[in-house]
Amino acid sequence: MHPHSNYNKKLRLLFILCIFSISNLFSQKVVGYLELAGRAQKANKDLSGATIRLYKNGMLEKELISGRNGKFKFFVDFGYDYKLTFAAKECVDMHLIIAAKIPKDKYHIMPYYDLGDIPFFEPESKIVNVEKFKQPFLKIIFDGNKLFKDDENYTIDFNKEVYVDPAAEALAEAERKAHEKDVQYAAEKERRDAEELAKRKQESAALEQARLLAEQRALEEQRIREELEKLKEEKEHQAAMLEKNNSVAMAKEDMKLLEEREHKTIVEKKNKNIKTTFESDLLKQIAENERELKEIEFAKVKSEAEGASVIYKMRKETEAKANADYIRTQEFSKNKKSLVNKQIVMRYNKRILTAAAFAERSVKIDSQTSLPDPGTFKISNPTNYSVTIDDGMFKTTTTIMLTTNNKTDIYKKEKYVFGMYSFYKNNTPINELEYKTDVSKYIK
Repeated sequence: MHPHSNYNKKLRLLFILCIFSISNLFSQKVVGYLELAGRAQKANKDLSGATIRLYKNGMLEKELISGRNGKFKFFVDFGYDYKLTFAAKECVDMHLIIAAKIPKDKYHIMPYYDLGDIPFFEPESKIVNVEKFKQPFLKIIFDGNKLFKDDENYTIDFNKEVYVDPAAEALAEAERKAHEKDVQYAAEKERRDAEELAKRKQESAALEQARLLAEQRALEEQRIREELEKLKEEKEHQAAMLEKNNSVAMAKEDMKLLEEREHKTIVEKKNKNIKTTFESDLLKQIAENERELKEIEFAKVKSEAEGASVIYKMRKETEAKANADYIRTQEFSKNKKSLVNKQIVMRYNKRILTAAAFAERSVKIDSQTSLPDPGTFKISNPTNYSVTIDDGMFKTTTTIMLTTNNKTDIYKKEKYVFGMYSFYKNNTPINELEYKTDVSKYIK
């Protein structure tokens, strides 16, 4: 066999193997992926140190820490469901869902999804409902063609409840506190009424006891008077008996006994008066203590009533401020429309004056018998002017710029909300008459 024939066979075999390998290479499909990128931010500033974790079917796949510019990027394989979590110090934990299960005939695509700026919020944030972030704040789905997009219906429903209106929240909180205050006030009033009823019963019992003591004292005094009358009668009777029996010694002894009995009766009466006075003073002290308790309760109720009145006044002031802001907005819109109308009228008047001047010049030219000397003609520069109005919270500034022969004069009129006016020419104060005299020929 010729040596070249073996060599040719080897070349053909090598060529066939190369063709087979190339055909196998092109027959394999390229597997793509989803490129996901974004930026972590807090208070509209790039947030570094944020932890972003990618979970595939519940298992941690990858973890990144945002740099100084807050940027991060992931490459997501197709055929799985992913969860992307966001965490940072002193911020609310958040997460989103990626549905990467797509048809296998789309595995060759390589879409790019930009999350944009991911805002991080503090747990005490007043502008968002942080409890809402227990749910995914975004769901990313396949559009069925070549791209990934947001689940718009879910995003709309999520955003309806996540952002908080500060004014509405403050009003609701104030109303809630006012309601709690009313409930507490009602309970406190019921307690005070019960205490007042008990005190009235106690006072009635004390008054009844005082009345009984007074009656008892009156009865005791009546009994003492009766005993004294009896003693007096007995004394008179004994004196008569003594006179009758002419027994001086017996009479003296009887008189001594009678005096002792009278002294004893007087002492008993004094003791009873002392006891009655003590009981009266005790009742007065009880009444004084009750009066002081009533004054303390009245001061407390007055303070609570004044607190409720302050809340009501604050609510009314808030409503008045809102109405004032609305009126101020309407007034600003009205002034702006009025200014636009004035500018339109000024342009219209300018056109009329220009047309009238042109007609007058045409009439003069037609009436001339000889042509004017061109050397005597001088071009007079017209006066250019512009008007700007700046509406502020406390004053409205109208600025008029008049330019004649390359000389510019600036006039300003400042109108304050409390009705005062100030006029200036080239930043130098002037009076209202000078201002109107200088600008009236240009501005109506």
